Amino acid sequence: MSKNAAPCITNLPAGEIKRGMTGFAKTDGTMGALIRFGEKLRWKDGTYNHCFTVVTEGATYDDVWIVQATMKGVAKSTLASLIASSELISMYDITSLGGDAEKAAWFAEKQIGKKYGLLSDICIGVDIISPVWFIECRRAGTWICSALAHEAMRFAGVYFDVPDVYMVSPTNLQQLMGVA
Repeated sequence: MSKNAAPCITNLPAGEIKRGMTGFAKTDGTMGALIRFGEKLRWKDGTYNHCFTVVTEGATYDDVWIVQATMKGVAKSTLASLIASSELISMYDITSLGGDAEKAAWFAEKQIGKKYGLLSDICIGVDIISPVWFIECRRAGTWICSALAHEAMRFAGVYFDVPDVYMVSPTNLQQLMGVA
């Protein structure tokens, strides 16, 4: 967490967090601020800028492990480490949407080690401010956080009809789930 920042607020105690849940975070830093700005332009809300999938349950946030797409690639880390760089975290049970939480976690874990799609992030920024017909470019074999969380949910049986998984932002994914 940045200096002078309020402690991170989570919507669930660690013991209530289950494998396969989809999570959202409002992180510190410039990249997070840029993503939230783009979300406000496109979705009129920009509370969250990051998504992740819970893959291990535990009694404390140090025991809860998540899979997330970071600038260093798709990685497994503790929820506590994300809390340390966030202002707000919310988690949602995809089983309430008919999803198989075990499949979501399994899918996310299979993506560990894949590269981050910084070019995709840049293209999304261009997409937000350009006409629909403008050429899009994505780097194959890479992930951004919201696309990874969305695909884990889709693999688990939660289907949202969207034209491009990379255009689903954290805010938009929450809207699709009916939690925003």
